[in-house]
Amino acid sequence: MDLCCEKLQEYVANAGGAGVSIVARIIADEYVFVLQSRACSLSEEPLLKNAAMETAKTHPIQAKLRISTQQAIFYCPHCGTSLREQANNDREAFKALTNQHREFLI
Repeated sequence: MDLCCEKLQEYVANAGGAGVSIVARIIADEYVFVLQSRACSLSEEPLLKNAAMETAKTHPIQAKLRISTQQAIFYCPHCGTSLREQANNDREAFKALTNQHREFLI
């Protein structure tokens, strides 16, 4: 899918990876992008969760640790282009991207 700028392309390419990424998804029949942040890559999450559970057996923790979060966004965080317009300009490509990103949703 053609995106507004190189930085957005980098964020989209990092979907499922550690750090900041942008993931395509469908919410209530609307195509949207979500800004996502992960403490570790999706493939590393089970290792981190297992380590936390083992540690909690001997050192109980009263707080929940969030290792990922996401929030819908409507404009490119780098250049300000409307992401809704980008999604609607090429709905087939966006739908294909949502299928690629399905496993990365939180």
